[in-house]
Amino acid sequence: MQIVNNMLNTIQKTLLDLRAKVFWPVFLLLVCTILCRFLLGNDFDSRAAFLNNKMLYYFSDGFSLVAFGILVLIIFIFFSPLGKLKIGGEQAKPLLNRWNWFTITLCTTIATGILFWGVSEPLYHLEAAPAYLDIKPGSEESVGFALSILYMHWSFIPYAIYAMPALAFAISYYNDGKVFSISSLFLGIELNPKWKNILDAICLFSLVAGMSASLGSGILVISGGIAQVFDLSSGSLLKFFVMICIVLSFVVSAQTGLLKGIKWLSLVNTYALILLALLILFSQNLFEVCSMSLLGLKEFVTHFFRNAFLGISFQDRTWSNSWTVFYWSNWMAWAPITALFLGKISRGYRVRTFLFFNFILPSCFSMIWMSIFGTASIIQEQNGMGLIEEMHHNGPEGVIFKLLANFPYSIIIVLFFIFIVYISFVTAADSNTEAMSQLSLKPNPKEEISSSNYVKMIWGFLVGFIAFVMIESSGIEGIKILSNLGGLPVLFILSIAGVLLLRRCITSFNRKEQDGIESDN
Repeated sequence: MQIVNNMLNTIQKTLLDLRAKVFWPVFLLLVCTILCRFLLGNDFDSRAAFLNNKMLYYFSDGFSLVAFGILVLIIFIFFSPLGKLKIGGEQAKPLLNRWNWFTITLCTTIATGILFWGVSEPLYHLEAAPAYLDIKPGSEESVGFALSILYMHWSFIPYAIYAMPALAFAISYYNDGKVFSISSLFLGIELNPKWKNILDAICLFSLVAGMSASLGSGILVISGGIAQVFDLSSGSLLKFFVMICIVLSFVVSAQTGLLKGIKWLSLVNTYALILLALLILFSQNLFEVCSMSLLGLKEFVTHFFRNAFLGISFQDRTWSNSWTVFYWSNWMAWAPITALFLGKISRGYRVRTFLFFNFILPSCFSMIWMSIFGTASIIQEQNGMGLIEEMHHNGPEGVIFKLLANFPYSIIIVLFFIFIVYISFVTAADSNTEAMSQLSLKPNPKEEISSSNYVKMIWGFLVGFIAFVMIESSGIEGIKILSNLGGLPVLFILSIAGVLLLRRCITSFNRKEQDGIESDN
């Protein structure tokens, strides 16, 4: 009886601590969305697709321009006097050592993306580059294009989208003394409580959409792998079971806080990713992998501006909307609330060091990963292994297992890969659920990172249920639509935050920051 009373008291306290104007509108809107999907069925999907098409028609240029502008801004800040600012002031002590900081940052941002798309995406581009580029399918030119566009979608621009708001929040929170809120991304501006609530609610909704899209990809990959290894049907029951296991894992892990579960999971996840990459790399012809990767890197550098603005440079935007804009909107959907977490763990480091660990290192890691797995899929396709046929028959989630089946000890590698997909999303969701929970509660100055376990559970299971509903109703296209719609409102938030961060950077040329821009020595 005492246990029940304690639990009821805790729930009552959590309800009183909720920021009602942030939590309840988002929660009820998402619940209504799920109910509408059940009630309207295919009609709901068609309306969502209509909204998605309209969004892409009017705002695709905006996504491309803002994403590229953020990249330029990050590079400018790195070489500016603001790069010497110490986050939290000269006396600030780091929360984490550099290796833990890097592993948490990396695993918070990659989720299941590089695992899901690293093998299948280059095959799409190898088979069908944009028609207006006049690239022959399967040619050497198509190989270079496939890898170069893969690098662009998964390296410097995406990590700039994360790093910019994270840096803005870190400076605002630690150096300017602002609160834990999306409004703190707006350096030098103090919004009234009403607008703070609106911004936080919008970004909560966007992150739930983005996380659900990523979890949907993870569910497809894991259920497909389990079905293949154990000769099962990859049906709704298996997908539901996978969803429950993932959600339970990251909710339980999030209970332990930053310095326990999140740090430990990030270390395991990073070592597992490195081990898998090395296994695949040394199971191939290293000369062929290196030569093909260098071809992709050459194309990446040579045609970077053309590829970044494909949707703007040519009238036919079908290809760019399906790929580049989809990616930018997905990264943007995650960015603001992920930025709160990344910014809060960066105390005690200088801005230039922050950008090195949040922008340069993760981008390089992602490019190396994509080189290994992207070239592996292209080489196997060229050798007649039928990966593109598999992709058309079983979807992109089946390609990775077709590829891994051609390596020695394939069963062991496949099981290891399933484990990595599982732990990768758990790690990313762990960090972001922490930030979502803290954003849903009234400020508590006594807490460094931790927040309510019950609120974490609510967001965790809601993300999981939305992901399951979308993949069951619309498959991979439903995931893309969910991701796009989540990124739209954040497009405007990041635009404003970028302009204000640029203003702060420009002032650093004219004066020293109050907290001290000093030598790194």
